Amino acid sequence: MKQKAKTKIDDLFSLRMGMTRSGDIKMEMDYVNAEVFTKTMEEHAPEFDDTWKVASLLRYLKTKGEEIMEKSNGYVT
Repeated sequence: MKQKAKTKIDDLFSLRMGMTRSGDIKMEMDYVNAEVFTKTMEEHAPEFDDTWKVASLLRYLKTKGEEIMEKSNGYVT
């Protein structure tokens, strides 16, 4: 059976929770700055029509991610 080709995804936002070998819980958030994304897309892919939508989503995810990280402080050290 032929396997379906995997699409490569470039991360624009990520929120991770993991556990160290010593049992500590760690959380990480990484994201592309919306203004940097917009500028880069305008310079390198001006034909992409939804740059403003993606930038808006990045702003939203950053805000919610920061809220999650802040509210999680009581659970993780």
